[in-house]
Amino acid sequence: MLLRSIQDTIYNSFSINTLIGSRIRNFVVLLSVILFVFTACQKTSSTSLKTAHGKNLKTGKTVLHYSLEGGNGQSMEKAVIIKGVRDVSVVMEAEEKWIEDHYFNSAIEDQNLVFFEDRVYDEISIITIDGKKRTIFFEITEYWQVKQKRESR
Repeated sequence: MLLRSIQDTIYNSFSINTLIGSRIRNFVVLLSVILFVFTACQKTSSTSLKTAHGKNLKTGKTVLHYSLEGGNGQSMEKAVIIKGVRDVSVVMEAEEKWIEDHYFNSAIEDQNLVFFEDRVYDEISIITIDGKKRTIFFEITEYWQVKQKRESR
């Protein structure tokens, strides 16, 4: 009888712990999903703030709009394509940022404008931190067309 009472107590304790553990586990999963959705909404919200009228509505500072597409920049065929740029200073900033992100602490040695077929490229020679010389191609055709249109007015 005593043995049966001990078994019942252990069984009941185990069932309660399992039930509590199950509820806690469900609560943690639900909380994780809620946090994930909230975080995703926050990122979407701040992205849209940065693109409204070219200014960040929170800080009032001008936001530079451009996108970098294409390849690794090691040839004209694999050029980094700069899109959405209307000003030469933004082209230069985009190029410098890309170079800094991919070749930390490198130095720009030379820069040339290259016209090939119906495309326009910035050919930039850099010296990497370990002393190697690299040439990087940025396709700036979209900017060049805007610039030519503006100058022809």
